[in-house]
Amino acid sequence: MTRAALALALLLTTACGTITIDEAGRHHVTLAVVTSISPATVAGHDIGARVTGPRDIIVLPQWSTNAPLIAHELCHAVQWRTFGAGFPITYAKQALAFGYWDAPFEVEARAAESDPWYLAWALDLIGTLE
Repeated sequence: MTRAALALALLLTTACGTITIDEAGRHHVTLAVVTSISPATVAGHDIGARVTGPRDIIVLPQWSTNAPLIAHELCHAVQWRTFGAGFPITYAKQALAFGYWDAPFEVEARAAESDPWYLAWALDLIGTLE
């Protein structure tokens, strides 16, 4: 392995780190309320929340108690954990190949909006904000 490849591997490992899974099959995710998210509109909708890594979700105040939205972003956090540092690239490739709405990661995340496991996790996270 070249020095550059080793350095990149160490950087990515440090960025993603070790993720511990609890008895419910969930890893630690922090939900943070922020006053702004970089402007973005996807499929005609303003973005109210965003996953920023396998452990972090940011959300605007007006959406901070929206369990389906948080469940959607939790699904992306799980995808990020599963795919590692390649998640953002794979996400972008899917969006280009299938369009945002039909991208497999988005289809899965929309399904999570009504999934009892993700919704319970979302409600737990929302409870940490109070």
